[in-house]
Amino acid sequence: ILAIGLLFAGRAPEAAAAVAELGDAGSLDDDASLDGFIGRGYVRLVTDDPAAARADLAPVTERLRRHGPAHRAIEALTMLATAEYRMGEWDDASVHGQLAASLAEDADQTWLLAGAHAAACAPLAGRGDWEAAAAHADAARRAADLVNAEFAGAAQAAMAGAHIARARGDHESVIHALEPLLPLAGLGGIGEPG
Repeated sequence: ILAIGLLFAGRAPEAAAAVAELGDAGSLDDDASLDGFIGRGYVRLVTDDPAAARADLAPVTERLRRHGPAHRAIEALTMLATAEYRMGEWDDASVHGQLAASLAEDADQTWLLAGAHAAACAPLAGRGDWEAAAAHADAARRAADLVNAEFAGAAQAAMAGAHIARARGDHESVIHALEPLLPLAGLGGIGEPG
């Protein structure tokens, strides 16, 4: 939580330092706390180190899928899918994004649905699987509406639409997809990493 808070405050080097002394996430035992590794994975993802984020998040998601809690598994899977998408590992990104969306639906985690569906949408759009990508983008928009278009939901739903438009090479539609975010420009902290 400290690392993510520092990241949101625009203090990325301090965020990275707060979790720098954690060991290798791949050698976690069943009694180890996962919070630090989730935080470090997020910091690494947002500061453009998707390979290191994946190294933290892959073992964490495996353990969370077995032992829960469900909301943490969904969060970690969503971040993992995003890291893999950015790395060009679209097979893995697709599997993990769709798993995150399925778990969020099954566990009725409406506040995590938009992000999970957006993560599932990106590699599908990149591959030109328009029907499946559109289904996830539509689900992300419905999820954002369920939580009254709360910031993260609205942003994730807009990004899902933008992924599809970008994959189609439709630059005008990318702009249109992101227009719902314009009213958020004046919010404090909107320009900070994360």
